[in-house]
Amino acid sequence: MEKLHIEPVYEVIGNVGPATGNVDFVGTILITGSILDGFTVKAGEDILVRDAVDGGEIEAKGKVEVIKGILNFLIFQQRR
Repeated sequence: MEKLHIEPVYEVIGNVGPATGNVDFVGTILITGSILDGFTVKAGEDILVRDAVDGGEIEAKGKVEVIKGILNFLIFQQRR
């Protein structure tokens, strides 16, 4: 018998910025754009950024992955 496993993932299409505001989620956060300067992203699990972090603050209890680059940032990572 196969089991179905569902993970809590919040996907932000585009940038975290004025249109989205800050993001705070209990699971994993996937951002298809960038995190813009002055905005905060907090995750109870992982944070995956497909573009860049152009300032701001990241807090994750899991891993943080940024594909294109990081500039002017704060990262807080808590060990499980």
